[in-house]
Amino acid sequence: LDIGEGGFGLLLAGMAVGTVIALALAGGLRLPGLLGRAAEPQWTDIDPLLGMRYGLDLLFTVPLAAAALATGTFLLLVLLRLLLKHELLPAAVVVLVVGGINGLRYDLPLAWALPLSMLVLAGFMFVALRFGLLAYAVAATVVDLWLRNPLSTDLSGFRGEPTLLVSAV
Repeated sequence: LDIGEGGFGLLLAGMAVGTVIALALAGGLRLPGLLGRAAEPQWTDIDPLLGMRYGLDLLFTVPLAAAALATGTFLLLVLLRLLLKHELLPAAVVVLVVGGINGLRYDLPLAWALPLSMLVLAGFMFVALRFGLLAYAVAATVVDLWLRNPLSTDLSGFRGEPTLLVSAV
């Protein structure tokens, strides 16, 4: 896969994979509700509904948190790679350990939450191994922006501003 010269291709790759991960995670979190079980409340913050300035605040804080997450996980991956002297084994360890810990925070049955969390982290590890830290941070930012903003198809309502803002970004 040739993504072109420089960082623009990395940004596009991170955005594409981040969108796929966000859709998979949103669908995975909603699936139990569609199957008749109690669905988990989504990550949506209500602050962007209070006005554009709160939505803009989220646009500045989410990338910082996503970069911190990506950097920490990437550092763990690099350290495990140095210790284990293997390419894919450290990624599998990160997916199992970090994905397992992250899956505990979902208010879903563990049989559903752990595989979902590990699948999401496997997507992030794919981005990290294939495209690097920049694309990983961009993918994490895209996932957080899509899942932390209240999105709506009614763009004229009060939920229209956050939807338009995140879509424009």
